[in-house]
Amino acid sequence: MSTAGSDSSPDTGRMRSVITITAASGHGGTITPANRQPVGYGLSKMFVMRPWAGYAIRDIEVDGVSIGPVTMYMFTNLTEDHTIRATFEKKRPGAGPGKEDAPCCRD
Repeated sequence: MSTAGSDSSPDTGRMRSVITITAASGHGGTITPANRQPVGYGLSKMFVMRPWAGYAIRDIEVDGVSIGPVTMYMFTNLTEDHTIRATFEKKRPGAGPGKEDAPCCRD
């Protein structure tokens, strides 16, 4: 979870009241909510990543750092802007009925 950051605006020294989280996803799935999300200073925001049929989550990056293939991420006690990006990969067909598909190929 992310909690570190600057408490004031670099231009004025005043405390910011709105933080922006920029959320994006690659081909093969979605991140919700998407795009630029305004969040009140000190508050939290949850993001949910969902692959399309036939795809799996490859990786989630928060502020450019991989956190692995998670399906949810919560930013807490927001004090600075952040980014979150989801990437997805195609699954290869399973080995039979009742077996889960495994990640296969990179787009």
